[in-house]
Amino acid sequence: MNTFKFYLRNAIIFSLESNSVEDAWLWLSETKNLSIDKVKELYKIKKVDMIKEQMTSVDSSMINKYVYNFASKSLKVEFTGGALYEYTNVEPDLYDNLCKAESAGKFFNEKIKNNFEHVQLLTD
Repeated sequence: MNTFKFYLRNAIIFSLESNSVEDAWLWLSETKNLSIDKVKELYKIKKVDMIKEQMTSVDSSMINKYVYNFASKSLKVEFTGGALYEYTNVEPDLYDNLCKAESAGKFFNEKIKNNFEHVQLLTD
């Protein structure tokens, strides 16, 4: 099974476990009572492991940016002081919630910081 994310106006609206993107289009077509062509036009359906990495810049006093790798489920966090850490086995849903959090620093401290194995990466 693959995980597909359904995007509408660049926001993830739901995920679906399916064998193929065609199955996902068909399911959504039947669910929304739309033609498959209309579904393809309205919803951008992407297989999670096709989106290798996503970088998000953050307006935070603690974090500059984070980069999530969907294939490896790793999250790299660059802090405002310049330190860069990589956290492993971070589920995509947790990354989605981090992106939606009102305070990235607070969410990071509560949900990620001491809950995942991590290493400090060397920076130039």
